Amino acid sequence: MTDTRRRRSIALIERLARDRAKAAAREHATLDAEHARLVAERDDVLASLVDYPALPDAAAARYVAGWIRSVSAHADHLAQDAARTRVRCDEVARQAADEFREAETYRHLIDRIDAAGAERERAAEIELLSAYLTKQPRTD
Repeated sequence: MTDTRRRRSIALIERLARDRAKAAAREHATLDAEHARLVAERDDVLASLVDYPALPDAAAARYVAGWIRSVSAHADHLAQDAARTRVRCDEVARQAADEFREAETYRHLIDRIDAAGAERERAAEIELLSAYLTKQPRTD
């Protein structure tokens, strides 16, 4: 395979790896925002427990314990969802880093191919010019 074809093939693979990395980074941002939303919602739910008046009226008193259990269960579900989202977010962050690392590896290969081609061109040019560079000047 010629250097040009090899370089184009590796450039395509590098571009695909970079696209996968960008997609993973976008997914990470989405999951991170979802995690922040869940944590904020959980904090709001728990704050509603604190903000509730300590001494309800007689008619509502019998429902307070059930309401507190319900709010606590909802807060627990939100915390569990946030934990699952954080785990997935961390996995996607590692995946994005791996994809970027892979893309940079391919970029390094392309740079090496380009450097080798430039070195061959330089050597060919020196070879071509060497006949003129080694002649002795005339002393006429």
